[in-house]
Amino acid sequence: MDSKYFDYLQSKKWRKKKLKLKRSVNHKQCMVCYSPKKIHVHHLTYKHIFDEKLNELNFLCKKHHAQIHDIIKEMKIFGKEALAQLRQEYQREILIKSLKRR
Repeated sequence: MDSKYFDYLQSKKWRKKKLKLKRSVNHKQCMVCYSPKKIHVHHLTYKHIFDEKLNELNFLCKKHHAQIHDIIKEMKIFGKEALAQLRQEYQREILIKSLKRR
């Protein structure tokens, strides 16, 4: 991403957009683990960057926000496909932890 994008993320316009998203839903929680802590707003697409639609944004905790960007970078998949991959990896992680507890 270029400096214009990073400047945008610091802008009043982006803060207003995030606030509008937060007000539009009852549960501000990660779309993967459902944690309400350390919530970030993630772009599912950059198609309308600087004029995003609310349905192009979602909530992810700090950990899963970093992980989805790793998935995007490594697997070259985006949007809902990347989110589905992240959810699948999370479910696998939960399953492995539960099996280890036995």
